[in-house]
Amino acid sequence: DNEAERSDEGEESEEHSAPAGEVASTRLGKWLERQRHGMRTNSLKADRLEKLQKLVDAGLLVVDSVAEGELSWQQHFAALMEYAQTYQHCNVPYGYEVKVEVS
Repeated sequence: DNEAERSDEGEESEEHSAPAGEVASTRLGKWLERQRHGMRTNSLKADRLEKLQKLVDAGLLVVDSVAEGELSWQQHFAALMEYAQTYQHCNVPYGYEVKVEVS
C-alpha cells in the first residue's frame, strides 16, 4: 500500500458518485497531478508507471510540471488519452474536467 495509490482511491470515492451508465465529471488535471506525484515518488503500480512513462518517452507528458466519483484508474487514463488526441499533449491543466460514464 502506498500513498499515491491510497490518495488516488480515496479521492475517487470523494469526488462524484453517479449510478452506473450515467455521466459524472472528474478533475482530470487533479488526477494527473496525483499520477505525476506517484511517478516522482516511485509509488505507482508498475503497470501504471509503465503506461505513463511511455507518454513521457514520447514527449507527450512532463512529469515535473506543476500543474471523482467511482471512477477507476483505467477510466482516468482513457480520458487522458482522449485529451492527448485533442490537444496533442498530456499536460492537462489542474482544473480541467471531463465527462465520463460511470461503470
